[in-house]
Amino acid sequence: MGRFAAGLFSAALATGFLSGCAHGVVASKASSDIVITLKRGACLGPCPAYDVTLYGDGTVIFIGHGQTAYVGEKHYRIDPGAVAKLYSYIDTRGFWKLQDKYAVSWTDQVFVDVCVADAERKKCLVDYSGLNAGMPQSVREIEAEIDRIAESAPLVGKH
Repeated sequence: MGRFAAGLFSAALATGFLSGCAHGVVASKASSDIVITLKRGACLGPCPAYDVTLYGDGTVIFIGHGQTAYVGEKHYRIDPGAVAKLYSYIDTRGFWKLQDKYAVSWTDQVFVDVCVADAERKKCLVDYSGLNAGMPQSVREIEAEIDRIAESAPLVGKH
């Protein structure tokens, strides 16, 4: 893939044009190509609803939708090395081999969507009360680690 096409792909990821959960294949692999997104959905109770996206360059975008200490969009930066370590953590937990969806059939559960992408691949996983649907505990650990590395706790608030 040429530099122009790779740049277009990175720009599309950064602006959300490729933020759906379809799998994609591109060439080149670098920390700057890493994009990790955690989305937590609302429920009928006091569940915080927000998205947090971490980019390989250390950019973080938090969007609080409701039941969060911060409602709206906030951009900030963290150490890019922390994002690379998070990507490695996710990779060593077997994320790429997990099912795309772990869900129960009953309603009013919180959904959590985790998407991880680099220049070569993209995978999204839906956790809808997933532990009750055979999801490994490692997925919850990945979700917690994304929040920890993103430093989202002050924006989410106490729940």
